Amino acid sequence: QVGATPRSVGHSKAEVMAQAARAINPEVEIRVFSEAVTSANISDFLTGADVYVDGVDFFTIEARRLLFRRARELGIWGVTAAPLGCSTAWLSFDPQGMSFDDYFDFQDGMEVLDQLVAFAVGLAPAAIQRAYMDLSKVDLRARTGPSLGLACQLCSGVTAAEIIKIILGRGKVVTAPEYAQFDAFTGQLRRGRLWWGNRNPWQRMKRFYLNRYLTSQQAKREKQQPS
Repeated sequence: QVGATPRSVGHSKAEVMAQAARAINPEVEIRVFSEAVTSANISDFLTGADVYVDGVDFFTIEARRLLFRRARELGIWGVTAAPLGCSTAWLSFDPQGMSFDDYFDFQDGMEVLDQLVAFAVGLAPAAIQRAYMDLSKVDLRARTGPSLGLACQLCSGVTAAEIIKIILGRGKVVTAPEYAQFDAFTGQLRRGRLWWGNRNPWQRMKRFYLNRYLTSQQAKREKQQPS
């Protein structure tokens, strides 16, 4: 989102962000992957990395699972931070700790909606943003959801802090199943431990009701669209 400006319309996201990084530090070394990450090139994509930063689109679940799984196999830390309304919610995955799939309770063969719901609910168990967020604005077909640019900036900040701690081996890292969320609108910071991850009974209940709500909203939206 940082690179999304009128000037960048029609250009590769990867190239745009590479140019932005070089504008800050012309000596930075960057390998740009313009093609999508797949099982065929994922090892090359992660070669030489100390930390994998989850920057793929919220709705791109399969690629995200693939990246976290391969990073774990290579002994690489993974960090994800999501913009939710005016919030950022973040998690770090130690390659020796709880895995990404285990935390979110992802299973092969799950419906895409079930995976998206599990990801959303697991990212922010405290769900501070629900006090003001209108879930009716979530459009699964259009792959859009309510968040502000400021939330993306918060994501960048907390992710950078987690990376520094991981690489330097200093400070406490929020490692799954521990979670954290900061909401700039309400001024709240929540941290906690989600026992059993998304398998937690309370999480299962939230997933059930959110799934039913989103399915209902999508049906209403499709019914209102002209044929």
